[in-house]
Amino acid sequence: MSLNESVDEEFYKGTKWNGKKKNGLYFNSKELVDGAWICNSSNDSVGIDRRDVDDYLIKRDNIAEMQDRGDGMMMSSNAFLILRYPPDLAVTDLDAPVSAVVGKTYEINTTISNYGKSNATDFNVTFYSNGMKIGRQKISRLDSGDNITLQFNWKPMYMGKIYKLKAEADELSGPSWVELDYDNNDMTKNVPIVEAGFGNESGSMGDGGRESKVTVKGQAPACWMR
Repeated sequence: MSLNESVDEEFYKGTKWNGKKKNGLYFNSKELVDGAWICNSSNDSVGIDRRDVDDYLIKRDNIAEMQDRGDGMMMSSNAFLILRYPPDLAVTDLDAPVSAVVGKTYEINTTISNYGKSNATDFNVTFYSNGMKIGRQKISRLDSGDNITLQFNWKPMYMGKIYKLKAEADELSGPSWVELDYDNNDMTKNVPIVEAGFGNESGSMGDGGRESKVTVKGQAPACWMR
């Protein structure tokens, strides 16, 4: 990145700079601020200004410019382009059943990956069933390039429904950065309920796999599993 400085008291007169404040800051010809480095020159020997230039970056030869519009007091020293690589959380797997039975408890595994170049810290992973929160786990740290698998318990309670299960990782941000991609922070799967059951056993509608006895006229009681 290169730095250009222009100091000319007459430069702004009769130009687009007329009427603007002094000490402008530019990046790749885009004016970032009109009136940077506002300080008391009798007390402050250095003026520092910091700006976010994410929207104006180009692949190479980025140019920062400082413009003194009349007082001749500013002398530019350095311009630093600081690149920050934020984390990027992604829900990469949601191991939900293809179909489910009412009353049975399912263990749902979900995998969270960090695709970013920095570590992710202090975030939550939340599990939803039809928009209702049924579980949350706090993760203290997930290093760059690593993943973690979490487990949630889910028990469907109603017949004839299609449950929408969703795992969602927090969207991360900081004072001067945001996560690279928010679109991959959650994953949803639909699970239809195909039959009813009791406890943790599947079965035909209404019996849940229990043993039933039926008497057929003229025969001894018969016993079978439904």
